[in-house]
Amino acid sequence: MTILLTLLVLSALILIHEAGHFLAARALGIRVLTFSLGFGPELVAREWKGTRFVIAAIPFGGYVRMKGDNPENLTHEPDEFLSRPVRHRFLVVFAGPLANLLLGFVIFAFIYTTQGISTIPGTAVYQVEPATPADSAGLQPGDRILAVDGVPVSNWWDLDTHLSRPGPHRLRVLRGDDTLVLNFRTPPRGPYGIVPLIPPVVARVVAGGTAAAAGLQPGDRILRIDTLPVRAWDDLVRIISGHPGDTLTLWILRRADTLQVRVPVAPVVEATGDTVGRIGILAPTERLHLSPGRALGLALRKTWESVALTYEVLFRLITGRASLKTIGGPVMIGKLVGESASMGWIQLLILMALISVNLGVINLLPIPALDGGHITVYLVEALLRRPLPPRVQLRIQQIGFALLILLMVAITLLDLMRIFGE
Repeated sequence: MTILLTLLVLSALILIHEAGHFLAARALGIRVLTFSLGFGPELVAREWKGTRFVIAAIPFGGYVRMKGDNPENLTHEPDEFLSRPVRHRFLVVFAGPLANLLLGFVIFAFIYTTQGISTIPGTAVYQVEPATPADSAGLQPGDRILAVDGVPVSNWWDLDTHLSRPGPHRLRVLRGDDTLVLNFRTPPRGPYGIVPLIPPVVARVVAGGTAAAAGLQPGDRILRIDTLPVRAWDDLVRIISGHPGDTLTLWILRRADTLQVRVPVAPVVEATGDTVGRIGILAPTERLHLSPGRALGLALRKTWESVALTYEVLFRLITGRASLKTIGGPVMIGKLVGESASMGWIQLLILMALISVNLGVINLLPIPALDGGHITVYLVEALLRRPLPPRVQLRIQQIGFALLILLMVAITLLDLMRIFGE
């Protein structure tokens, strides 16, 4: 089932990407000869309106072949790709990554419009990080934030929505039996410094995780891990994250009984390259329904944050601050698809949106093997106000193809190393 879901997710993302190229070309009057989903031997092929639509044997990719896309075979007819102005070629190439970015936005918008969001119930403060806006405002552990700028807040989504607006705010806070008013200033960048109080109660156990294998159940309250007390979900995450590959003893309260459970901690490589521990449990949340306007705004914000995160990870890779283990191919995607599917179709859709945005961003990099490499060539051509010599264009295509093969081999080797635990 995981293999089938992975193939469906990858095929859908490739289909959307190539459809972007295809629709842009057709709209500009460029003839599309072949639309292929996959590479290698053809499994199914049909011709429709002058285009040969193909499903090929190797599903990890695809291509759109247009008339006149080889500089050596140009006849300078108006429906040829390379006979078109630079702006037309730019639009056709850019349409592929753009389609992936739009797909990510559409998926996020669908989820937030139909399902709302999960938020942390309550507005109690568990910890205040030093030298942060929360610390400067005088917030203390145990405070409960009642209102921001006179508007009542009852969950973390409401609180974050108000505090995310830059500038000064007035917080009405319940501290013990006293109600206080604190001045809070949201910085242009950086965290607020507020750690929310989330009870260490298991809301859901992920199927296939180590917690499920150990017998943890929804409703279990974790009292301590080994000898360390657990007063909030943040304690639980901090302890488990710091012990990848270890086996921890969890003391839990299940109804009226106190139980002792030994749980292996699975090591997981995050996007930053850090290896952390996970056991497959989810924190208690509440569902909050959004208006269409707020849902679309949140979808746009989530898409932008996904784009920014992809560039941040790429920068960390280039500067050596992140490990190459963060790069994943079909095996890594399959693992993530399986984990997401075990948590429900919403999580699977969210993963699909994130991968789609990631695919769009990666394809815009100025590398000859990618759409961004072609866009770079067109920008150079626009600056020179003349096309590059056919031999130069052909050599760039050859270099790009070689880089693409090397990249696919490298990613496959990294995936194999993960399989064998090296």
